[in-house]
Amino acid sequence: MKIGNYISVFLLQLLVLTTSYSLAHANQVNDIRVGKQQEATRFVLELEQPVPFRMFTLNNPERLVVDIPDIAWKVTSTPKLAGTAIKQYRTGLFKQGITRIVLDLNGPVALVRNDSLAESNKFRIILDIAPITAKKSEIINFETSDWNAYFNQKNRVAEQKQEQKQTVKKKKPVIVLDAGHGGIDPGGVVPGVREKDIVLSFAKLLKGKIEAQGKYKTVLTRDKDVYVPLRDRFKIAEKADADMFISIHADKIHVKSIRGLTIYTLSEKASDDESAALAQQANRADILVGHNVNEYDSVTSDILIDRALEATTEQSWRIAKLMVRSLKGQVPISRKPHRFAGFAVLKSPNVPSILIELGYLTNESDFKNLRSKNFKNNVSDKLILGIDAYFKELAGQ
Repeated sequence: MKIGNYISVFLLQLLVLTTSYSLAHANQVNDIRVGKQQEATRFVLELEQPVPFRMFTLNNPERLVVDIPDIAWKVTSTPKLAGTAIKQYRTGLFKQGITRIVLDLNGPVALVRNDSLAESNKFRIILDIAPITAKKSEIINFETSDWNAYFNQKNRVAEQKQEQKQTVKKKKPVIVLDAGHGGIDPGGVVPGVREKDIVLSFAKLLKGKIEAQGKYKTVLTRDKDVYVPLRDRFKIAEKADADMFISIHADKIHVKSIRGLTIYTLSEKASDDESAALAQQANRADILVGHNVNEYDSVTSDILIDRALEATTEQSWRIAKLMVRSLKGQVPISRKPHRFAGFAVLKSPNVPSILIELGYLTNESDFKNLRSKNFKNNVSDKLILGIDAYFKELAGQ
């Protein structure tokens, strides 16, 4: 079901007018200002021309998120935040066509003023927020009347491009390799080593070896140090019409004696406390970049009762079993090499998915292995044997 099919004629006309205006008059963000207005904190975003925008609050931790179209960013000054309700703020490209500004708050707040002012060569978004004694911030969920037209048009253009790419008939099985974490989320960190770097390096190594065989096509969810939201990762696999999704991690864990490669498949109930802790840790990654994870929960809960996911989960289990068989006795694996937990990244109802923990940065032996070329070459070779075994079995060979 395409989002673009539901855009009304009126909104499309509005979008055309807005887009034409933007093209004729280059827009940019010129300044961000933060100050005190009695008990409230004022946040001002100054642009050259009007833009659609939206904002919403997120809890645990408390954040205020502002989304605007992706336009030139000319801000050079850094506002002073001491004594305000804002602890820090981050900006960056959230997805194609959208810049996100995340305000990390010192505590729960309420919105006192939400306004926008248009002047000659100047457009300001003005937000006043004030601390409150409640446990959570006041629910704020606002968007300008033209936001949906802008947002939906961006989605429609992206979908059309994807559909054009998929018009060529797929001849080879597609494997999506997902290097965990990235960008603002480093994953597990020990002195001198970040999980996001290890898993990206391994994903690229594995991709190269798989493609060298000429039997499969591989897609990376990220090929550089950027953050990809958890749900977007398996959506990449779905859009690529993937036959297998492999998420790659190398986490920290509180028990240093735990070691060895482990393969996870999806289950609402974790196989053990260790698996539950790792899943909870991984699933909270989206909080760092201002994602509403509660919004995801309602979607994935519907997915979990779908028969399609039941069949996909069975295939995922089969992949895990064949992978373990190819690895056993060849590389260090954990005492329970196949486990299961509620990893959000594995919740595609259409693509068989597994998550591989290459080892644990907190274990001395695993730490050495994760930095060893011989270990990574050996693991990648054995994983490919498992991939081959799965597709041969699927073909009835």
